[in-house]
Amino acid sequence: MFAFANKLGPAYLIAQGIGGILWWIGLLSSERVRGWFVPEGWEAARTLMIADLVLFGGGSVATGLAMLRRSQWASPLLWALTGVVAYATLVSVSWLDDPIGHWLGLAFMIPSLALTSIMAFGVRATTS
Repeated sequence: MFAFANKLGPAYLIAQGIGGILWWIGLLSSERVRGWFVPEGWEAARTLMIADLVLFGGGSVATGLAMLRRSQWASPLLWALTGVVAYATLVSVSWLDDPIGHWLGLAFMIPSLALTSIMAFGVRATTS
């Protein structure tokens, strides 16, 4: 698992950040896409947009770049990003309005949380 953190981790995080940004573009531009992810009256989701774009999208890209550069900031950024991803995962849980409604966001966030956490532990284990 630690090899994943150092070899594929940076590319994964950059892709995750770009995916998060594209996700918001999809939500903003398509009512159909919104229906897959967020409940009706999605004003609550829009209040998270700037933080999610900056912290999740930008944070993922910045952390991936820090890992590529083998920066001393890679490990602290990974731990901070793990917290951001955990929060986004909990928000996805809160959007489940019935057993099958809006589960797609959670389906994306659970692997994201797992992989980001694995990388945080992996980079820490290889740098200490």
